Amino acid sequence: MIYIVFKDYEFSEQLFETIIVLNNLKNLCFQVHKNNAMVDYSKLTGIEVLFVEADCLEDLEKAEQYKQQHKKTQIIIYTDCKKLVEKGYHFDFFRVLFKENLLEELIELQNSYLEKVRNTILELHLNHEMVRVKMKEVDYVRSKANYVYIYSNGKEMKIRSPFSKFFDKFNNNPDFLLIDRAVYLNSKRIKSINYKEQYVTLLNGKVLNCSRSGVQNLKKHFNRFK
Repeated sequence: MIYIVFKDYEFSEQLFETIIVLNNLKNLCFQVHKNNAMVDYSKLTGIEVLFVEADCLEDLEKAEQYKQQHKKTQIIIYTDCKKLVEKGYHFDFFRVLFKENLLEELIELQNSYLEKVRNTILELHLNHEMVRVKMKEVDYVRSKANYVYIYSNGKEMKIRSPFSKFFDKFNNNPDFLLIDRAVYLNSKRIKSINYKEQYVTLLNGKVLNCSRSGVQNLKKHFNRFK
């Protein structure tokens, strides 16, 4: 859910319409508040992105307090005060936008966000439907012949596709390690490693064999944290 807190109704209505157009959003909570003092931040829950209009330092401080209590919420401040833009960077906000350049900055923000999302999501065509799987929820992926097998949360997803289509996503993700020929493993799903016998045990109890080069990849990866 996206939530907007604002003081300038006319301007924020334009902001609302801009966000709708850019993202084709349907689940958007849009509220009118003449003053941030009227907003009970403690009742705002389940917010993914919070837009806050600020015209004084107190507005930034309130938003910062909310951020400290809701770590997963992305807070975006927008203001027409250049001094607040400068001060905003000292707070833990996702972005501080200047009203004068808002449309351009929103487009840039959207593009950077979409790029980030693309790198953390797998888009799979299964049974004539598009299925999105979070990379962090993938246990491991295996390629065989003309098929790619993706294992996530105890489920096997079989996709008829060359592995080259997925190679960059797994090879460029530091959490995934090549442990055997055409097998990429999510290092965060490992329960234990037996280097001598060359196998790993996953959190779900699954055991996977490793090649000699795979063992070296595991050692190199986990030695970084020692």
